[in-house]
Amino acid sequence: MPKIDGARLCRYLEADPQLARTPIIVFSSLAAPDLLALPGLRGEAFVAKGPLPVVVPNLLEALAKVGQGDGEPRVYGYEGFRPRQVVAELLHLKQQQDLLLRHIRDGVLLADRAGRVTESNPAAEALLGASERSLIGRPLHEVFEPAHRAAVRRLWEGLAQGSEASDCLTVHQEGRPLRVRFSPVSSRSAPTTLVLILTDLTGTHPLSW
Repeated sequence: MPKIDGARLCRYLEADPQLARTPIIVFSSLAAPDLLALPGLRGEAFVAKGPLPVVVPNLLEALAKVGQGDGEPRVYGYEGFRPRQVVAELLHLKQQQDLLLRHIRDGVLLADRAGRVTESNPAAEALLGASERSLIGRPLHEVFEPAHRAAVRRLWEGLAQGSEASDCLTVHQEGRPLRVRFSPVSSRSAPTTLVLILTDLTGTHPLSW
């Protein structure tokens, strides 16, 4: 899925009282052991991706049996299943990235080319006084206090257009001065991802380390 992975989606559903009991069918090209290793991922059924003549009956059977399980997930289509190596490697890289982001002291936000937040680490959430769930999908400038939103938006839009302008701002958030450094990751000269590094200039941090 774009923007978020299945495990994070499961966490968001469980945190919402209206959606916490929503049945989930996991449809993936990953092998079952890789799926089960993802923290927070849950499902009533796991269906392997593959040729349509095989996949469609499996999906239809999984859908027909939603709510009839005994608590153990049903598994479909994994007989002779060969996981895509590139997908497994990407998952491994993503797990490494998540581990690093969870443990570094500076806050990190990732935004897409439309300027919407796609990822945050615990340090950023503490510095911004916001939960991961409330940050994901928000326009980048809106995660900062109103006095700084226009400046953040101008800087982001300038970088998106290839501007050579300053890539660093100092803002105040939750009573703290933060240095915010913007680093675009480009493909074919156009930014595809924006990485924001948030550094607490007071020398103290709201997280315990």
